[in-house]
Amino acid sequence: MKKRALFLLGLLCLCLCLPGSGAAQVTPQAPATVAAPGTISGTLVDSLSGKPIEYATVALVAKGTSAAVGGTLTNTQGQFSFHKIALGQYTLVFSFLGT
Repeated sequence: MKKRALFLLGLLCLCLCLPGSGAAQVTPQAPATVAAPGTISGTLVDSLSGKPIEYATVALVAKGTSAAVGGTLTNTQGQFSFHKIALGQYTLVFSFLGT
């Protein structure tokens, strides 16, 4: 029951962090300068106990902005990943409510 409540709370936080749908004008780049998309992945671990943190919210934020460009939850092993990420600098923001 507690895990389900944490999962739903994390999902709510994730939905609130993601920007709403909208349109933006994009300037096309030359194919020679476009880098292949990458992957960012990791495991979130409690620094005191060393145990993985389950169902924590992970937001991917582009450097210099405050808007999340992606978001996910950690799994039961504390693992998370983002796929097809454009070349750039990002900050990972973790949040978790628990005891």
